[in-house]
Amino acid sequence: ASGMMEPSTACASDLGFTLVLMGELRRGLATMRDADSGADATGHPPTIIYATSNMLRIGMILEDRAILAAVAAKMGELGERLGAPRFSAYALMAEGWSRMQDGNEEGIAMFREGHDIMLSYGHHTYTPYSAAQLAAAWLRLGQVERARRVLNEGFELLDRSGARWCEAELHRLQGELAAAPNRGRRKVARAGAAEAAASYRRSIEVASLQGARWWEVRACFRLAALLPAVERAEATRRLAELHAGLDDGSDVAELHAVRAFLAQAKNNPLLSKEGARGRSSPY
Repeated sequence: ASGMMEPSTACASDLGFTLVLMGELRRGLATMRDADSGADATGHPPTIIYATSNMLRIGMILEDRAILAAVAAKMGELGERLGAPRFSAYALMAEGWSRMQDGNEEGIAMFREGHDIMLSYGHHTYTPYSAAQLAAAWLRLGQVERARRVLNEGFELLDRSGARWCEAELHRLQGELAAAPNRGRRKVARAGAAEAAASYRRSIEVASLQGARWWEVRACFRLAALLPAVERAEATRRLAELHAGLDDGSDVAELHAVRAFLAQAKNNPLLSKEGARGRSSPY
């Protein structure tokens, strides 16, 4: 059937995607890029859209603008040539995402339009993650309540679809919302920090059970940075372990921040392995 994908290409793309989430960034990205090239070589639209939509998601996950720019160009051209709304939706999301990173509300509107087109197709496997990306964009603009509303949409989509692959990220973002600067009283801020820590720990738990090392790194980094210095030794030790287990091979901004944090922690006796002895785990 014309709507069927070329199976080996689709499987290779999914394998690469899974490897990245497991923390094998180098091998995962190489596998995905091979699958993407193979899909293009088929000239078969369903196969192309499958592999390219995976590239879109991995570009967002690793915050790689070059990947997103390539996806936007390819999907935009195919959308125009074939008059296919789904291709155009992915182009809108790829272009909108890059603009969202710069705090551009027009970019949020573009991304939302693409997200809504996918919802109209009943395509719920990846829409919880898209909702989380919208929440992150609103949070960057300081619009905490708008971010919270769209993240709640993401949790509803997650429950409706059962697409738990990105659940850890939604919990991590819930933590970011709770930790957002609050102009209220100090007691409120303390409560927010406790709520954030609980969300980060939930994210770590879910990611660990799934073997999603990349999600676990992100949540563990946020937890370690959030905790007071005298309490963060165990989280920092676990972050160092997780980082050491990554197959890096790419220039990922998140990892630069993680390495800077770990380098600083290495020179702080409170965060040394000796300092961690006798302390209870934050997990």
